[in-house]
Amino acid sequence: MSIILKAGIITSLTLVSINTIRTEFILRNELARIVHKEVTTIKPVVNNITNHITNITVVPNTTTDTKKSITLEEYRAKISFRESSNRPYIVNQLGYLGLFQLGLLAFQDIEAEKRNARSPKAKAKAHKEAKIKYNKIKKDFIANGSNSKLWPVAEQIKDMNILIKINIRYLTGNRDYIEEYNWTNPHGVLITVPGLLAASHLCGHSAVKKYLSTGIVSKDGNGVPITSYLKMFENNVLRS
Repeated sequence: MSIILKAGIITSLTLVSINTIRTEFILRNELARIVHKEVTTIKPVVNNITNHITNITVVPNTTTDTKKSITLEEYRAKISFRESSNRPYIVNQLGYLGLFQLGLLAFQDIEAEKRNARSPKAKAKAHKEAKIKYNKIKKDFIANGSNSKLWPVAEQIKDMNILIKINIRYLTGNRDYIEEYNWTNPHGVLITVPGLLAASHLCGHSAVKKYLSTGIVSKDGNGVPITSYLKMFENNVLRS
């Protein structure tokens, strides 16, 4: 990567818009609802609206010394490096885009969330617009690379934050998988909140739920197993 390209990326990363900052604030509030850091032990407790969970089975011999608190920014940085090696204008062979390698389905979920689309008709319209946006960005990234003016870094971060919020909602819906599995080890990997979010990013929330419930390990289009993303954050506490 040239010095000019590195400088361009660093400059882009510093130009976070007011809208992105607002989204960050909203997401932090969302995370604060489910992640709680105790002052002395840094032991996470999932907060289900108002009540702390008291019946989570914590894996034996997991001491507080092995747990590391990470911020939202650090979480995003690890995902970005794993997904794209911090290259914001890359398109992979399967058509996933940008720092966080978002695909068409992610674009559609994000667009529906932005429009607060809940009815089938509203969702269909949002998905149609998202597909147009996705194809336009993909074509521009392939043609112009780092010179692309579409979907700058600040917007990619904003969209990633929205996707995290969506995955939190999927994981804490009718059945609260975060409440049920946080800091447990049902199938050989220690489950944490950032691990669940990372795994959802890789293969989707349905694959995460299937793994938690059955132990079946799904893989993404590149053959990467969902457990590899769970292990990335095996001892991390997400600080809101």
